Amino acid sequence: MQAQYVTSLEGDLTDEELIETYGLTAQSIAEARLRAALYEMALAVDLPPDVKAKVNDPREFPLTNLERVVEMKEGRQFLGVTLDPKHGVQGVVPKEEFEKGFRKLVADVANGVVTSRTTNKGEEVRRYFETYPDECRPNTNRRGSFLPSDIVGQASPPSASTKPPATPSSRAPRQAKSILGPDVKCTVNDARIQDIFKEIKKLRIVDHPNASALMVRTLLELAVIRYLKKRGEIAAMKAEIQKKQTSNIPRDWHPELRPMLKRLLGDQTLPLDGQERRALRKLAEERDSPVTLDSLNAFVHSPLDTPVERELRAISVKLKPLFAILLNDK
Repeated sequence: MQAQYVTSLEGDLTDEELIETYGLTAQSIAEARLRAALYEMALAVDLPPDVKAKVNDPREFPLTNLERVVEMKEGRQFLGVTLDPKHGVQGVVPKEEFEKGFRKLVADVANGVVTSRTTNKGEEVRRYFETYPDECRPNTNRRGSFLPSDIVGQASPPSASTKPPATPSSRAPRQAKSILGPDVKCTVNDARIQDIFKEIKKLRIVDHPNASALMVRTLLELAVIRYLKKRGEIAAMKAEIQKKQTSNIPRDWHPELRPMLKRLLGDQTLPLDGQERRALRKLAEERDSPVTLDSLNAFVHSPLDTPVERELRAISVKLKPLFAILLNDK
């Protein structure tokens, strides 16, 4: 995750050095610190055991939904925080006031109450906070201050000028620049798929999340169509649907991506292990999660859904074993 990567380096390098050495931007560094601070605070606050279990799993906890609410003016005003490029956020109320509202917000994110569909606009965030009971409402008339480290229970990290330089072995590994990563290969004899694959590889996901999302969605669909068509499955699916219709289906028709993925994953000869197959089925079938086919579809069709690097990388991890099959003929 970009947040973990940036925060692991900031003790070694100044912001200027991060920008120069790793091609980051000041905005991406600030956003990474915000994500890291929010997740660390979410892990630190008191929560019911069932909610805590969800928060403790970074692959399942939709951090971007929490981040989106806090980034909005309505969210910051209610919680009593401001954005801080060095620490992610900084409190303008006492820590205990902030925690009143933050605990419920984290629980609602974990339980699917706060999603990109329910709190995507400032007015929706304002209406959401209006539902809070009094005991969960921060008293923003009380003045105070705190940093995320005060909640997490750790001291603020020393500045780069006072911390001894880290040895090369302690540096975090660099994340792949592209959504596909350097170990994803494409050897199929298909010019269109090859062209799209090469273009995706040139895109830095941190700079081009929208193009990365749209193009990987296109690559997935074209690769699935090609794989199923070669095995006669598209024709079989067309015949099954034609039986239920009186009018003829167009010759160039093919199913939507979701039923094609389900058909593909139903093939037990597909060389996937159990964990990979379960993850892909979850991606294809589940809804209201940031790491599903619905998310990829929404990035293409909905003007209100914006791809975020963390979500795209999580989707990429699930698709990687499938791309290894679809993009390479044996």
